[in-house]
Parts: sequence; structure tokens; C-alpha cells
Amino acid sequence: MIEFATLCSGSSGNATYVRGGNTRIIVDIGCTASKLVSHLEEIGVCPQEIDGVFITHEHSDHIRGVSVFARKYGVPVFASPKTCEALPFQNELSRGQLVPFSYEFALGDIAVEFLKLYHDARQPVGMSFYHHGKQFSLVTDTGLFSKTMEQSLSHADGILLEANYSEEMLKNGPYPFYLKQRIAGDRGHLSNVDTARALGAIDNKNKKIVLGHLSEVNNTPDVARQEITAELLRLGCPAVTDLAVAPRYEAGPLFTLEEA
Repeated sequence: MIEFATLCSGSSGNATYVRGGNTRIIVDIGCTASKLVSHLEEIGVCPQEIDGVFITHEHSDHIRGVSVFARKYGVPVFASPKTCEALPFQNELSRGQLVPFSYEFALGDIAVEFLKLYHDARQPVGMSFYHHGKQFSLVTDTGLFSKTMEQSLSHADGILLEANYSEEMLKNGPYPFYLKQRIAGDRGHLSNVDTARALGAIDNKNKKIVLGHLSEVNNTPDVARQEITAELLRLGCPAVTDLAVAPRYEAGPLFTLEEA
């Protein structure tokens, strides 16, 4: 069995809780440590139960609270080798507390597979977590959805997938041109249409799918659902019947991926 819940999601901060067996981890802490503790309490988890923090990349909306939380609760922090080098707080942690990822990585009861992302960071990664035949995959902050991501997510039972922006809202919105180019570029973010095409490329039947990292300016939950549904229909793909959207500032529901 795997449990997962978003604790916050968006450009203002990102954090996700994952449990497999007796192992509990956090992916990214882009809010303050105190807010993270509050969000954990919303889903009935004590911060002392967390066994490790995994970091997808070094942008502030993913690492803002990592150092304070890790030092206060004495948990290890895991990141890709180049991300470790880019972290501004690496000297604040105890010796050995910051650990680079390696292949065939596992922490306690959870095995982890890392997926290359396409984002303007040093070495960003998505992740798939495994426990007793169940898989939860997390892919946000990428300008492209690759064949490797498609292959991994096709086997997932639960997915947190970026749906960052509406192409029309970004085009007609207030951002300066250079920022619009960055967001829509190959090292930026996935649009609602991109996300629909990704979902159409995988077998999304019987999967728990959560849309995450929505832009506060260039997207809304209703627009994301509408544009994704319309694009899947245009592609001749079945609509996703169980499509949740991660809340921006509070914890989302705790989802359970049960063993067969």
C-alpha cells in the first residue's frame, strides 16, 4: 500500500507526503517548516514520523523550508548530485545529512526511481515510488513529457502531474514576454494541453490522478479540467473520470493505493 497527499502545490510552494509501509517521506518543502508541520497535522501525520526529505530541484518554491525542517527533526535530505551542489543551505546541515541520489535507491520500505525532467534547474528529477507492487509517480516542473516519463507513468497507480498554465491565459496575461517564453519553453512547464496529451499517451484507467503546480495567474482548477477534457476528446482518448486538483495553500486529501 502507498499513501500520498499534496501539502501545498503551485508557484507559491510545493510539498508532497508519501508513505509506503512504515516509511514516510516528504517530496520538496517549498513552504515554511511551520506551515509544513501544520499541513502534516491536517492529514494526521506527526513531523517526527518523517524519515527523509526528497528534493526535485533547487528552486525556492521547492526548498524554502527544507533546511529548518531537516535540522529541527534530524531527517536526511536526498537530492540529485548536481542539485546537492546548488542548494544554498548545504552548509547548514549536519555532516552526512545531505545525501546524493543513486541508482536503485531505496529508503526503508520505499524504492525510488528517478526521472529526468526538462526545467531550468541544475539537475531536476521527477520520481516514482514503489511499495508492494504499488507505484506513485510525481512529475512537475518540466517543459517536456518524455518517452521515459510515459513508460514509467503508464504503470503507476497514482500520479501527481503538472498542469501549470492555460495557453490562452498565459498569452493574454500580465507576464512580460521573456517570462511567457520561459514558461512555455522546453525547459519551463507543462500547459493544460501538454498535460492532456501526456494523459492520452498513458493508460490512465483506474489511476488516481492529481493535477499539481497550477499557476495562480495563468490557470484555475476549472479551466485546467475543461481544457484537459477538451483536448482528450479532440485526440479521441477517453476522459479521465477521477481527476483531482491539488490545493494551493493547504493539504489535499490523503489518497490510498491499496494492494490487490
